[in-house]
Amino acid sequence: MKWSKGSARSDVRCGTPLAPIKPAAAKKKGPGVITALVTVFFLMLLFIRIPRELTTPGIDPSWGLVLQYAHLHNLQFGTDIVFTYGPLGYLAIEWFTGHAPMQRMLFDVMLDFTIAAGICLVAWRNRAVWRVLLLAIFVLLPASIHPGYFDVPTEVGLFCWTLLCLVETRSRVKYFAAVLAGLAAIISMVKFTLLVMAVISIFAVTGNCVLRGKVRLAAAFFLGYLIAAMSLWVWAGQSLLHLGAYFASSLAICTGYEDAMGIQSNDYLWMAGVLTAGLALAAGAVRLRFADDPAGSRSWLRRCLIFAWLFCILFLAWKHGFIRNKSDLWVGFVALVTPALEILPVPAGRHVAIWTARGCAIACCLLALWMEHWDDKSHFHNVARREVGLFCDNVSTLLEPATYVRDMEQKLDAERARDQLPKLCQAIGTNTVDVFGHSQTYAIFNGLNYQPRPVFQSYSAYNLTLMKMNDRVYTSTAAPEFVLFNFEAIDGRFPPMEDALALRTLLADYALVGAEPPFLLLKHQTNSAPQMKLLSEGSVLGGQPIDVGQYKDMNLWLEITLVPTLEGRLRQIFYRPPEVYIVLWNESSTHPLSGPAPVSMLAAGFLASPILIRNPDVLNLYTGKAIHRPSAYAIRLQPGTAGLWQPQIQYRLYRLILRPVAIQPP
Repeated sequence: MKWSKGSARSDVRCGTPLAPIKPAAAKKKGPGVITALVTVFFLMLLFIRIPRELTTPGIDPSWGLVLQYAHLHNLQFGTDIVFTYGPLGYLAIEWFTGHAPMQRMLFDVMLDFTIAAGICLVAWRNRAVWRVLLLAIFVLLPASIHPGYFDVPTEVGLFCWTLLCLVETRSRVKYFAAVLAGLAAIISMVKFTLLVMAVISIFAVTGNCVLRGKVRLAAAFFLGYLIAAMSLWVWAGQSLLHLGAYFASSLAICTGYEDAMGIQSNDYLWMAGVLTAGLALAAGAVRLRFADDPAGSRSWLRRCLIFAWLFCILFLAWKHGFIRNKSDLWVGFVALVTPALEILPVPAGRHVAIWTARGCAIACCLLALWMEHWDDKSHFHNVARREVGLFCDNVSTLLEPATYVRDMEQKLDAERARDQLPKLCQAIGTNTVDVFGHSQTYAIFNGLNYQPRPVFQSYSAYNLTLMKMNDRVYTSTAAPEFVLFNFEAIDGRFPPMEDALALRTLLADYALVGAEPPFLLLKHQTNSAPQMKLLSEGSVLGGQPIDVGQYKDMNLWLEITLVPTLEGRLRQIFYRPPEVYIVLWNESSTHPLSGPAPVSMLAAGFLASPILIRNPDVLNLYTGKAIHRPSAYAIRLQPGTAGLWQPQIQYRLYRLILRPVAIQPP
């Protein structure tokens, strides 16, 4: 297929001759359309994301329920709520919340049908072998990895529709562009990382249209996306005045996620991931270099534009998959990208180029399949049984939606009954309440007047910027009257580092008034800002202790700053920061405590003394019982990463004035 204007077909489409359609051949079009539609419905029924999991007090179900709560109460994203998901994020959660299940099901059907249609349109433009390969890869990986998970199938659908818009030259490109604009607008309001991918794709297609001389189509496409996205923003109850705050806060939380949420991945998987990325880029580069594109002097610009788009999309998918050691997310995306690139047209005479690109694609797919097998030995062993089960469940649900809703609501009612807090509900009444920790489900299930701080889960306050957003609420007149306090941390972190500024303010301004597992109940008393006095500052080397034992019986605040080298910054850009550990010596124990410590959280500071690990430690602090004090802290670097950090580690130690009181000790 040629990439230039004109109604004539080229002599090559991915190596397949494309002679002009003859009247006699037109009769064969019907069965092809029917087959394609059947395939679209089949794919949709394999991966449609009808919620199957119940909402529980767990970390992930809790944030899903908060997104639903934010939608129902018109909380403003960027100011009231700061999270990786946007105002339509409640439509993408994989947990059943009981709110408007029929509307959610309709949304799933429409969106997933669009995604499946894009995949099939790409597949049907290839030879039969590559068509089967692409569809098989989708069934084996994106459709079967984390059933109900929103990201991978959506990224694949966005990629396929963008690719169609980039290679199509005939009049139907405007229909492809309209679908892409609508799909991009919807997913942009679901999650910020998907918004970034969508914007990159929108700019790529817009630039491609301009370079092809279709300026009107480019303008209509770009404006259509903007209008659709802003309309959805307003429809979701958001103010256009908060768009700037939404972009700024979302960028802060996404960059913070990169700094604070990294988990060490298997070295073999990481190296295989690098190789798959290189193979995918090589396949794209070869096809673009020799593509049949008689577009004149602008041909090289279009090739560069499409390659830049491919690089950016692969880079974002790579980061998504390897920051938190979720290599299957990367595998599900890259394994489908390479066979999809077969639709980039290369003249039939370019045998070396065609088979070089195909060789890279096949190698990438095989390596991706190996990566998934290495990561989950049972994936391919159970994929047939699992996919058949999901297909049957989805068909049954769509045929009898009322039965599905009734069964799920009964289970949800039972879960809600198990999570009641009658004692604390009586004490709180209709007053405002926030939840410190990760179990926001309790506040919503108990019908409390929930008033979340912006970064509503403690672990998500990744850096000083996000911590200050929360602290401003707790130190203002809008501070919640009560806080359900549950001291918990993820990934083995030292708990006082999570949402450290809000924790400091809670201990200074809130009194203990009750308890009911798993929470302590804190009540607002004053808005006095915590007072701090600098005791010492200096620098140490990795592993060298910071002595705090001389400040016995003082409440201490410690800030530790690590500065990456140039090599360290490059690693952070293309992969993630190396893990850093904090080591704590306790005077009452002969063995030090150690755990991962995100560098951004260390720089923001944390309560260093007394040692607070669990709720009983906080309870002892409030009631004046025995508490533990540290003798020293140290920073331990991961072996082999010393060259990624400046050797001098800066620290500042403050005395913190706290007078926690228990009005009604439990």
